[in-house]
Amino acid sequence: MAVACTAVSPLSGTPFVTTVCGLSVAALSAQLLLRRRTVWPPDPLQRHRVAMDRPWSGMRRADRVAGMPETVLRRRWVWITRGPAQAALPWICLGFGLAMPLLEVVPFAGTTLASAALLIALALIARDGLAAIIAGLVV
Repeated sequence: MAVACTAVSPLSGTPFVTTVCGLSVAALSAQLLLRRRTVWPPDPLQRHRVAMDRPWSGMRRADRVAGMPETVLRRRWVWITRGPAQAALPWICLGFGLAMPLLEVVPFAGTTLASAALLIALALIARDGLAAIIAGLVV
């Protein structure tokens, strides 16, 4: 979700940010399709260490924003986020992620696909089928 949020933000107007975000969405979607329980980052990222004072300050600010979807999302139309549809949603996100680098030539064009991928991720986490349908309408 953080990758999609970055692609939806004004930061996506920076060259190659949409490409990196799109390929990251595709990689994460592929891991979902492979039914991995945890995210498997590439080896250089796995070995990278970050001082925790900076991420914690950002986390405190992001915590206020992260609470907003919780007021809207709830378990409804669960059948859309389970069974065959649950397998289809990561395929859709994979397609969005692979298409985002192609939209790099037009600034902010990948924002629509990133918004839809973000809604699909939220729908899968909250088991909210309505959010998955709205993601389809965004595109």
